[in-house]
Amino acid sequence: MELQRVVIDGVRIRITYRDRSGSVNDRILDPIGLVYAGDHWYLLAGRDGTERVYRVSRIDELTVLDEQAHRASTVDLEAAFTAHWKSFRASLVETEITCTVEESAWLSLSKNVVRVIDERIHHDGKRLVVIVFSGHNHALGALWNCGPGVEVLQPTAIREELAARAFETYELYR
Repeated sequence: MELQRVVIDGVRIRITYRDRSGSVNDRILDPIGLVYAGDHWYLLAGRDGTERVYRVSRIDELTVLDEQAHRASTVDLEAAFTAHWKSFRASLVETEITCTVEESAWLSLSKNVVRVIDERIHHDGKRLVVIVFSGHNHALGALWNCGPGVEVLQPTAIREELAARAFETYELYR
């Protein structure tokens, strides 16, 4: 709630922020707006004269400073966030996966892909698909969530990582 208030009031803040790599840094920001996208809240804020986007769940501490934020009087929040989102997506290294998927797992998996390159019904009733994820870790997480409802055929590295993860889980619970 405090973050919403500083955005509305146009007050500068200091945050302790964990970036994607896990590094923690303090930053002084000029809040511009809050956006809800992809099941997460994001703060659009100015920092050193540049607009940036911060995932709210990665803000560990927030201190309200006693000074006004430096920001434009009007902002097209949707356009600004969309531009940052597109830039972020373009920076990701896409991961292409070839796999067989049971019908029961396809609905969940298909919601997580960037795009479907090829999709065919395999002889055993499963789908044979070539799909693209927005990165290696994104692919691993989405495929792991499908459990035995998906079998990765390519790339071998992803297949081996899933097998290792499954073995570690088996060892833990046996």
